[in-house]
Amino acid sequence: MKTFIILILVASCQAFCQTNSDRSIANGAACEKWDQLYATLSPDSQRALERESVVRAKAQWLIRRDVVADCVLNLGIGSYFAKRVDTPHEYGEAERQFAQTHSKEIVEALRRLWPTLNAEKSSMRDGAFAEEKYELFNDPTLKESDLAPLIADLIDQSSVSREFATTLIDRPMIEVKSAVTRDLSKAEAKGDVAEQIYCLAVLQRMSDSLAPPKLKRLLNTPNLTDNETKVIDRLIMKAKSGHTIERSDIEGLEN
Repeated sequence: MKTFIILILVASCQAFCQTNSDRSIANGAACEKWDQLYATLSPDSQRALERESVVRAKAQWLIRRDVVADCVLNLGIGSYFAKRVDTPHEYGEAERQFAQTHSKEIVEALRRLWPTLNAEKSSMRDGAFAEEKYELFNDPTLKESDLAPLIADLIDQSSVSREFATTLIDRPMIEVKSAVTRDLSKAEAKGDVAEQIYCLAVLQRMSDSLAPPKLKRLLNTPNLTDNETKVIDRLIMKAKSGHTIERSDIEGLEN
């Protein structure tokens, strides 16, 4: 019996060592690829990577190694981000599997990179990037338990923007509700009607019973724009009919 147990332990140890060896080899190859991608960057892009932690390198995003140390994960997350934002038509089953397996690591990287991605002046910012970057929050494969705390923190730091309102209407996350409520209070205090509407739309989507009465009171606000009136009316009608709010219900609010 002792001999049998020893043989099992030896086999387990060999399997573990082999797995670690395979991981080490894969990471080494990935680090070489990272170095090769870095070498393709212009001097300006290399400086931008040091300054901003992420740049575009060919078909993917190259993330600084101190942000994501594991080279396999670094390249995987960089490729995942690029396909979510830059080439969504290439986002497929492989990316969904990656997001499912590495949800926590993806969200941690997003948290660290968001100051750069959200900056008005960044090497990443071109074309419609200001809006497209929010696709990083809209992958249903990412676990809500990973994503919700980040969104709540970002709302506390800024506000319920149109983009975050859309994200939370598509996928209401109860853990974010307190942050939305806090932002509603701030929007009421400063008289920001559009922000109040976004907050109340999200809260109504979360089945908050206080949202419809507040929308009705908001309808009496002086000097509402036509678009604000239309969106509030639309949300109130949805509440009365019991129909679920959709992202299209808040479109055109700030046009």
